[in-house]
Amino acid sequence: DFLHQDRSLRLGQLTASLSHEINQPLTAILSNAQAGIRFIDSGEGDLKLLKQIFQKIVESDKRGASIVRSIRGMMKPDVSEKRKVELNNLINEVITVYQNETSRKNIILNTNLWNESIFVLADRIQIQQVLLNLISNAVQSLNKVTHTNKVISISSSVVNNEASVKVRDNGAGIDASIMEKLFEPFISSKNTGMGIGLTISQSIIEDHQGKIWAENLPESGAEFSFTLKLFANGKK
Repeated sequence: DFLHQDRSLRLGQLTASLSHEINQPLTAILSNAQAGIRFIDSGEGDLKLLKQIFQKIVESDKRGASIVRSIRGMMKPDVSEKRKVELNNLINEVITVYQNETSRKNIILNTNLWNESIFVLADRIQIQQVLLNLISNAVQSLNKVTHTNKVISISSSVVNNEASVKVRDNGAGIDASIMEKLFEPFISSKNTGMGIGLTISQSIIEDHQGKIWAENLPESGAEFSFTLKLFANGKK
């Protein structure tokens, strides 16, 4: 019947999208592993280069594991473990993970964090995945431009009794044709097509009783923002 066909279609779309998202780190792992084997077979003794290859494999593995954890969180938000988290420390942890990637691409990663501690009730892993996804999107946007002054800026603040995080870049911006549907499943500006990163991010933020949105900047690039409830007296 129609309901069954609709459910089958959605399942097929989800499977294709998940395959695309997971395939990226898996492809990177295979490519780097093959490069490592070729490097060893060549008999060259540059251990520093070999260590870099292994580090890329580790980073790709962590990226794949993060995607799986986020999908699990989106499917079962009720099992999310929310605890008191200091937001600026969480942001700095994410930047430490992504610093090598941005440096390799000659992208400057700046922060402008609130000058006091910001405590929220959150699932640390899920919020980190949101940040990783937004930074990854910014990197992809910057890959599309030719100027050399490529910058990603991450800021935190407290506004109207909420924690606010913004990820800004001076890249290509968001295509006007997808702006209104940006957080819908299977909408992507990537040449490869489908993606669910922003859908997962929206699901995570809404599960934390926050909001997430995006806008193009007047000068160039885009800014993604999300809010989280402040932690106070053991309550949101």
